[in-house]
Amino acid sequence: MNDLIKSILPEKIKIFSKRIIHENKSFLLFSVFFFILIFTIENINGRFWLNDFKVYYLAAKSFLDGLPVYGVAFGLDTGFFKYSPFILMAFTPYCLFTYKVASIIHFVIISFSSIASILIIQDIMNKHIFITADKRNNLLLSMTIVCVLRQIVRELHLGNVNMIIVLLLCLGLLFTLKTKYVLSGIFIGIAIMIKPYFLLLMLPLLLHKKTKTILSVILTIIFSVVITVLILGFSKGVNMHQSWISAMLEHNSYITSNETLQSLIKYYINPNVPNSIQYYGVALAIIIYGSFSLYNIKVAKKLPGKEAYLNINFIVGYFSLLAVIPNLLLTDTEHFLFSLPLIILLLNHLFINKSVFAISIFIVLIFFYSGNSPDLLGHNLSERLNKMGLLGISNLLMIGLGIYLTIKDIRKVN
Repeated sequence: MNDLIKSILPEKIKIFSKRIIHENKSFLLFSVFFFILIFTIENINGRFWLNDFKVYYLAAKSFLDGLPVYGVAFGLDTGFFKYSPFILMAFTPYCLFTYKVASIIHFVIISFSSIASILIIQDIMNKHIFITADKRNNLLLSMTIVCVLRQIVRELHLGNVNMIIVLLLCLGLLFTLKTKYVLSGIFIGIAIMIKPYFLLLMLPLLLHKKTKTILSVILTIIFSVVITVLILGFSKGVNMHQSWISAMLEHNSYITSNETLQSLIKYYINPNVPNSIQYYGVALAIIIYGSFSLYNIKVAKKLPGKEAYLNINFIVGYFSLLAVIPNLLLTDTEHFLFSLPLIILLLNHLFINKSVFAISIFIVLIFFYSGNSPDLLGHNLSERLNKMGLLGISNLLMIGLGIYLTIKDIRKVN
């Protein structure tokens, strides 16, 4: 069996896996213990429900039985399936198992995706931003899980796919940096087919002229649609894609959020602003990022190691746009896991520079980001903080802090 595995796995992957395991043993032990603990507690408390996953599972079952998928509530009243037909078919293998077994498999996949995402993000940081990275990688990575504790527990409880998406997008970035453009485009393209608003991440690819990755993304999206239509037949395939688009447009009608730019403006400035303000928010984010990025690209080209600085600009911009998405669009609080790469960026800055001022600010921000729990603060205070949108505010401020510290470090070197 060992000989068979050795013959299948490429030598580079085997070497990379050994290095990752060797360098991060403590973190791997901590994270595996953490996910086993959550699994055990959820089952002891009778809360191993995975209601979001139940939607995916029942929708896939309905699809296999030839029944409607879109516009039908599965499980809870708001349990509408809103992913593409291509992603729907990706869920069908779960139907080979009972719901209980499929739930356990999905829980394991979320756990693996979380660990793998953290390791990949830190690998990107070590190679492209923090060349003289702190040796205490294991402590830093373990702290990452603590920082996103509230969101990751909710993700596991619901059985959502956000950490799978984070893994796909991080792999997309990793392979772009390695100039493996076909693979990078496939991973980013699949993420877009799960949630099309990740098209926003095409902007850093476009500004940094990653045209081969963009082409691969476009071909991946086209392939996913074509293969679905070929499997389902033209008429049914087209109808299902139309139903999918309708399901996405209706999503805003049954979900609310206190954390979006729209909600924050209504709460703090003017409750009568139109809902269309969120589209202006998206446009504003694009303009700010585009202007700031173009300026940094221009500056980086004048620096001695311009390629390294262009990569830093690309990575920080990619992760910042990913992090700001829950502030721009109506989503659930676990979607703030998209800020995971940014939090790792901040932890690296803090571990290396050890600025008491920056650490103090980060502790306050991470408390409002992940510390608002009814069990910790009481129901009334927790609910009040929710209405104030402090999760959304802290997320925006962390994005600003990450960009500021990165620019500060670059100027220090030059």
